[in-house]
Amino acid sequence: YEGRAQLVVGNQNQTAGRFYPSNIQEDVATILQTGLAINPQTEVLILKGEGVFEAGLRKVATAKNDPGLLAKKEDLYNMYDVVSGQDSGAALVRARAYNPDDAAALAGAIADSYNEIRQAKQQEAVQSAVKYLEEQSGKAKNELESAEEAFKKEKETLGMPEIAANVT
Repeated sequence: YEGRAQLVVGNQNQTAGRFYPSNIQEDVATILQTGLAINPQTEVLILKGEGVFEAGLRKVATAKNDPGLLAKKEDLYNMYDVVSGQDSGAALVRARAYNPDDAAALAGAIADSYNEIRQAKQQEAVQSAVKYLEEQSGKAKNELESAEEAFKKEKETLGMPEIAANVT
């Protein structure tokens, strides 16, 4: 029996319209880029990987309370395939099993596992970008304080009056 799931694994780079370079600085965009799907061929290879398959199989085994499915991992993986065109942004997950329910559940669970992995990578990239921006904000604050202190000292050296004090 064969279960199928169709996935979109298209290009998510900056030039694909997901991010707007005028709104995001290049250094931040570079950090965010690490979490995006770069090309469909790579994404299909990730989908074909044993890790994504095993994550899906574990989901099915847990949901069905059937640890025996995990024992069949090698056989089920050998029957598993992902089909995609040369430059296609879509992939067809074909999971085969010994009964129709397992096949359908496995195809869906593999698609879910892939989406969770992709989403986790994007969240990691966003967290890295936020951390980077927080560090930059701290540095900018320190630089501003140093510049204000230097300005104040320079005004004292030149004997310039404090405008706020004169107004008062």
